[in-house]
Amino acid sequence: MKVAYYKGCLASLSAKELDISTQALAPLLDLELDELESVTCCGAGDIHEAEPDYYLHLNARILAYAEATGAETLMTICNVCTLNLRQANWQLKGDEALRERVNRNLAAVGVPRYSGNVDVKHLLWLIAEGEGYELRQVEDRHLEVAAGRGLQLRLPGVK
Repeated sequence: MKVAYYKGCLASLSAKELDISTQALAPLLDLELDELESVTCCGAGDIHEAEPDYYLHLNARILAYAEATGAETLMTICNVCTLNLRQANWQLKGDEALRERVNRNLAAVGVPRYSGNVDVKHLLWLIAEGEGYELRQVEDRHLEVAAGRGLQLRLPGVK
């Protein structure tokens, strides 16, 4: 399965082991990572409250580049990135006028249009929900996964 891969600033800088582990795990789960190269931080923290329009544009830019890869899924490995991108995606998908305004601004700086055709999913969700779950059951892969999901990420079906 091809996914647009957004590692975020955490896995690029202070927690490189997240990216290293993801890169090693992906082939075992039959995930083809199309890494997004020219993207920025999603805004992390509380930027969505301090500068909501800036936050929305940061995330729309990432979503647009993900959609441009042709993948249907933007895969994240950071809980904060997952939260920010999913919230921005929900806003953009639900408000065509907003999406058009953001697209005009992105076009002014050379970013492709965002149509709203990407779903944002964390790597752990792909493992828990998709083919990854069945693939990790295969004995000859010798694959053990220990997930540290943090505070902001809920696994599907877990309360």
